[in-house]
Amino acid sequence: MTDIIVEALTNPESVVLPFPSKSTDGKRKWDQMWGKSVVSYGYVALPRLLLDGQRRLGLSATQTLILIHLANQWWEPGRNPWPSKARLANLLGLSARQVQRILGDLEQAGFIARISRFRGNKGQTSNEFDLSGLVAKLKALEPEFSAVRKEAAENRAKVQRRGGLKVAG
Repeated sequence: MTDIIVEALTNPESVVLPFPSKSTDGKRKWDQMWGKSVVSYGYVALPRLLLDGQRRLGLSATQTLILIHLANQWWEPGRNPWPSKARLANLLGLSARQVQRILGDLEQAGFIARISRFRGNKGQTSNEFDLSGLVAKLKALEPEFSAVRKEAAENRAKVQRRGGLKVAG
């Protein structure tokens, strides 16, 4: 927790999200749901739209999981994640070649951009992955999902009133 506070105070560009709220008995909800030791290992903040919009975005389960793993390594705005293909392959139980192929598909579809990285005269190291394409696709999809959510809320409100929801028929 101290490192988060130090980051917030020393880096004006940092974004600090509050940890999930406490329940009525004073315990954190996530601690109750997952267990304190599991939550203390860490967590990833993901936009729910990535999961809810997976099919609309044309993403397979494996492609989505790779994007989630990339997001897990994306800690700061303006600083792209750079996990190696070997690390992703190990985490996912896939071959490095399979991961490379999926990353190529994600790049071709505009979800990511691979940026080569080099270590001086030691040669190339793992690529950076720019996720701005994914962010743009989610931003473009959001209005539709929000409109459906708003319509559902309005219909719930109508159903709760006397007389209920009038459906044309």
